[in-house]
Parts: sequence; structure tokens; C-alpha cells
Amino acid sequence: MGDRLPPAAEDGDEVLFHNARLIEAGRLAAVANHEMRQPLLGIKAFSQLIADRPDVPDEVRAWATRINEQSQRLERIVSGLRGLARPARQLRQRVQLDEAVGAVVEFATFLFREPRVVLEHRLASRAAVEVSTDELQQVLLNLLGNARDAVVGQGGGRVQLVSAVADGWADLYVADDGPGVPAAVRADLDACFRSTKSNGTGLGLAVSREIARAHGGSLDLLDDGPPAALLAPARTIFRLRLPAR
Repeated sequence: MGDRLPPAAEDGDEVLFHNARLIEAGRLAAVANHEMRQPLLGIKAFSQLIADRPDVPDEVRAWATRINEQSQRLERIVSGLRGLARPARQLRQRVQLDEAVGAVVEFATFLFREPRVVLEHRLASRAAVEVSTDELQQVLLNLLGNARDAVVGQGGGRVQLVSAVADGWADLYVADDGPGVPAAVRADLDACFRSTKSNGTGLGLAVSREIARAHGGSLDLLDDGPPAALLAPARTIFRLRLPAR
């Protein structure tokens, strides 16, 4: 009969392994919270000083204001990561998904300033969702950053961000035409610290999946062909699925 464990034992081992990963991620997040707090305070303070100077050009003031806003968001995220091992409900609000994602796209343009990397976005779901906008931005920036790195690594390409709605779900697709995810990595992609990057930790994807689950949704790497909403080629496709309200 072999050495296969009974289903109940297998399920119990999977739960224990999953919990152990979350606890370890929580420990790392606590260290990150401690080590990053002081640098973030400095970034916030100096960016605010630049924005308040009357003699700086308007463009510089606008970027300094953005830096200040994003450093505050990062501070909230780092603080919230401590709850990864013991998830807590973040402040949520009912928003129009396309509008919330559009605000992320506006900021994410800094990731796609190279002419060899193109970001195409088509936001037409018209769906309402109940989310923490900070956490939604965190998930999307992680996915967009990963997709951008994938196409840069092969010399350039296209990243797509598309919204759609189906069967009571609001879907966000982040796709790229990079080299794709190797089969060996796909099989274990849900594990913390699993990454396709030589200097990556894989923690970003693990945290993003926990955020999606906490919102009653999911974050999946699709195995089949691209949905009709996406343009071919799309070799790596992540779908963030949230309940439509």
C-alpha cells in the first residue's frame, strides 16, 4: 500500500506547515518593522521639508509630496505585517474597483519609465468592492513590480492590468509576456520565501495571498490560456479575485 498517510493526517500536516510559515513570516515582519521605522521617519521628514520649501520647482514639490505619502503608506504596511501570523481586519471601505486601481496605476508609472517596458491598463469592471485601499495597493504594486522585472529581464515587453466581473466576483488580472514561471516553481508557489528572482524572498507573494484571503477572495497564478480580456501573448497571469458588492 506504500507509505501514503491517511487524508486526515495529510490535512493536519498541511495546516501545521502553513501555520509555521505564517509564524516565521510574522517574525521577519516584526524585525522589518523595527529596522525600517527610523529610516521611514527620516524619509517622511525630509520629503516634507522639500515639499514645504517655497523655492523648489512645482515638479519637485509634487514628487516630494508623493514620496511623503508613500512613506506613510509603507509605514502602515510594515506595521500591519506583524499581524501576518495572526491576521487582523484592516480598515475597509466600499469603493469602485476601477477608480481605486486607477490611483495605483497613476503612482506605478515610476516602475514603467523605461521605453522598453510598456504598461497597458483596461479598467472596465464597474464593480464595487469592500477593501483596505492600502492593502489593495500593496498587492497590486507587488504584482506589477514582479511583472515589470520579468519583462526587463528579457530585454523588454508588455505588462497588462485588466479588470473584469463575472459570477459575483471582481477580477483583476496582472499579466506579462516575459519568460513565464517554470513548472518546478509553479508547483510550490504558495510557499513563503519561494521566488523566481535570484535576490527575492517570495514574501511579497505570500503576504499578497494572505491579504486576498482575508478579503474573502484569492490570488492565483493561472495555468490555462489567457482570459478573453487579455491580449496575447500573456505567459504569466495572476488573478486577484474579490467579492463584488
